[in-house]
Amino acid sequence: MAFNVSRTIVSLLGMVAIWLVSTAVLSFFGISFATYGNYLFWAMALVIFSYVLQPTGPSLFIASHESD
Repeated sequence: MAFNVSRTIVSLLGMVAIWLVSTAVLSFFGISFATYGNYLFWAMALVIFSYVLQPTGPSLFIASHESD
């Protein structure tokens, strides 16, 4: 997998945007970080996984049909 600068920038900006927007909105409504922190970290993990994992790979559901 080759290093892709635009994908890296989009991933980092996505993480920053999710973090800033969610903390601003939830603090506006008076919700403490202890309430939503685990969900925010889960969203950050999804962004990291979408960056690290390969976009295409072998499918577990499509098996090659070999003739006997």
